[in-house]
Amino acid sequence: MRIDAGTGESSSTDTEVDVAIATWRRRTGDILLVALALGCTPLIVEVLLDRRVPLTSAARLCYLLGYAFIAAAALLRRTDIRVRLAMYGCAAYLSAATGCIAAPRGGFGQVGPIAVPVILMVLAGQRAARFAALFSALLLIATPLLRRVPAVENLMVHPSVRTEPPILWIQVGVLLLILAALVALLDYYHRFLLRTLAAKVRATLELQGVIRERRQLERTVAVVADRERQRLGHDMHDGVCQQLTAALLRCQSLKRRAVGGEALSGGDFDILASLLGDTVEEAHNVAVGLCPLDSDPGALAAALGELANRVRLSSSVRCEFRACGNIKTPDPDTAQHLYRIAQEAVSNAMRHAHASCIRIELHDCGAQVLLVVEDDGVGLPAQTPVGGMGLRTMTNRARLLDGELTIGPAAGGGVRIACRVLRDGAASSAGQPGEVAPQQLHA
Repeated sequence: MRIDAGTGESSSTDTEVDVAIATWRRRTGDILLVALALGCTPLIVEVLLDRRVPLTSAARLCYLLGYAFIAAAALLRRTDIRVRLAMYGCAAYLSAATGCIAAPRGGFGQVGPIAVPVILMVLAGQRAARFAALFSALLLIATPLLRRVPAVENLMVHPSVRTEPPILWIQVGVLLLILAALVALLDYYHRFLLRTLAAKVRATLELQGVIRERRQLERTVAVVADRERQRLGHDMHDGVCQQLTAALLRCQSLKRRAVGGEALSGGDFDILASLLGDTVEEAHNVAVGLCPLDSDPGALAAALGELANRVRLSSSVRCEFRACGNIKTPDPDTAQHLYRIAQEAVSNAMRHAHASCIRIELHDCGAQVLLVVEDDGVGLPAQTPVGGMGLRTMTNRARLLDGELTIGPAAGGGVRIACRVLRDGAASSAGQPGEVAPQQLHA
């Protein structure tokens, strides 16, 4: 089935994706921040005990301040996750800068500037990650230079470790390349995940819409089936039953006359024969309405021709049927659904479009068969009633055949309805160019 009109589904999908991502980031951020706070606790104890590298009071204070930020971010669970991630970023960069200056041979001073953009890319998004990557690059370049400044060295570097280490610019360059590669890769992967999640949410929303539509259609079909049974009951009561009653009364009258000794002639039975003939004709019409097609592959064309003939005889509408090529339909269900689609389209043209001419066409399209019903009526309204029962039933029948239903304006005015399906009832492929009407609607 095809759809042409916008439904506002994109904004709904974006909202669903944003909510899902925000929920996941909040939960993941809670776990990560608690893990970081617990993992940093032994390190801060070593800093306080001054076990690994001798530190100045200023360096120790910077480490303690960074740990305080990490602990606060882990404990303040009711605070906005963006604020908590900002606190984590401040703590990480403060500790990394302190490590690069006070303990340049330590691991966190080199790993920290790379880890922060990666974590922020996952938990805070692309914008925060790009800003963090730029700040990390500046930190990797600037801290070796800052360590040479006497005031910074006296404040941050312990006298016992003030031996000037060489600046390994090759190492700094490699770290910058790793940082750029990781950020670019994660940025691409982040976009891919967002597209995948949006597609999943969109598919879920579409499936939910199809389920709701199918349930509504089932309820509507049940109501229509009840009405059809009532109509059939009325037709049987007012037609066949009344004629049988008249025939029964006629038989009883003839019986009384025969019992009374009256001679009966052949003409006395003519009325009875006429009543029974009318009854048979009425029953035949009811049966044809219930099951207009048999199992013959050519039954569809014959039934459509009979439909056009009935329309001509029962109204002033000129209805024509034309078959082009091999229009045999071996699958009985396919033929039945196509006939009902044509019947509904003809009924709509007569009742709503006030058409004076209706054309029914059945085309051979190779493995496919194309049904076209075209009229010269008033045409499509400005707001097409997509929820109309007739359109919905036709759409559902086409969907059951995995077919393509197209509704649009006819070449000379009026409406053109086309349904393309595989003649053997299998799933159909896309329609050939030129057969799709300009306007396509999906109930």
